[in-house]
Amino acid sequence: TAYNLLKPDGRLFAICSESAFTNTYKRNEDFLKFLEEVCTVVTDIARGAFAESGTMAGARVIEIQK
Repeated sequence: TAYNLLKPDGRLFAICSESAFTNTYKRNEDFLKFLEEVCTVVTDIARGAFAESGTMAGARVIEIQK
């Protein structure tokens, strides 16, 4: 995984769909558990932030520091 490639004190940023936090699939539950384990900062992105690209989908920025 990308997390495993981080050096100590390295940071990973990702933009993720809101559905990763709201769907109840096992993979989503595993993902949320992983985020809790690595002390993640998650920031909401306002709906419509990507309207110019043709989507009103919600999203979040995920920051992970190793």
